Amino acid sequence: MCIRDRNRESADAGNYEEVFRKVATKLKSKEYLFIQVDPKEEWGYAVADFLGIDDKATLPFVELIEIKDEPYKYRYTDKLTEDTIITFIEDCKKRQAPRYFNSEEEPRENPGPVYKAVAGTFKREVIDNNHDVVVYFYDSQNLKSSNVSQLFDFLAESLKGNEKLKFVNVDITKNDIAGHVIKNYATIKLFPGTNKTLSYVYEGYFDINGTVTFIGEKASYP
Repeated sequence: MCIRDRNRESADAGNYEEVFRKVATKLKSKEYLFIQVDPKEEWGYAVADFLGIDDKATLPFVELIEIKDEPYKYRYTDKLTEDTIITFIEDCKKRQAPRYFNSEEEPRENPGPVYKAVAGTFKREVIDNNHDVVVYFYDSQNLKSSNVSQLFDFLAESLKGNEKLKFVNVDITKNDIAGHVIKNYATIKLFPGTNKTLSYVYEGYFDINGTVTFIGEKASYP
């Protein structure tokens, strides 16, 4: 996938569209699907939002997404030529290119009782401690997520006296969390303090009684 913005490219930036088309022709197969995206166009905006691309992103770049149980993303931002793009694709296929993770900036202040995690801080906030950590994965633009957020905030405030219990939220549309595929943008998971290799998904109705019962049943320190 080639991400570009015609309005932000300089006159000497090169004909990236033509370069990308030639690469697509050379590698044409059922293995790859080539797409060019301009975030300023109507359908391109939706794709850019899905990929976590904002106005600060340096364009153009090429992103490869390997669709499996857990999507693997790779991003190439250096000089775009036929040779460099093909080499990048080959490196991705061999898993020799570094994975790319969308991440918001780390918050300067994070006082709680709901702690904000981003891709770069998720391990520290959730895994690298002995707390029972309740994590809310949400979509900031989704109405259901907004409603569940109010419940989650209430739970965190009500249970903040439990020093072994921690509440964390993550905007999953802006942060890629390795090892955690979230298909529902209003998802609550509990990571038990005594074994962070485990995680439990809350599958009940989003109300106070149901979520409190879930926490009590799955937490290491009820």
